[in-house]
Amino acid sequence: MFILYILIGYLINPALRKASRQKIVTRERYTKGFFESFQAIVDLKLGLSEPYFSRRFNRSTSILRSQSLMRQFYPKYRGYLLSPFGISMIFLIGVFHQFYLDNKKNY
Repeated sequence: MFILYILIGYLINPALRKASRQKIVTRERYTKGFFESFQAIVDLKLGLSEPYFSRRFNRSTSILRSQSLMRQFYPKYRGYLLSPFGISMIFLIGVFHQFYLDNKKNY
């Protein structure tokens, strides 16, 4: 149980770190694309290059949403998995301790 507890924490922490890094990078791209498109409205109308900025903005937005979802989901997921294991571990320690004491009295 304890090894499983550590293993789950070990497997999920890198995903959390990656999601946090990706969120920062994506937020920078999102903000940069937003301000580029906001500042270039006149150029967009003149140059007819609006699809480029809208594609870039939409791509950054979709990546930001998925990374934000992962960042919110993984900590809860880890808690949902590890809390029952921790409670079960405490219960098993109590049961084994009581079982050990009962066996010791019988001998």
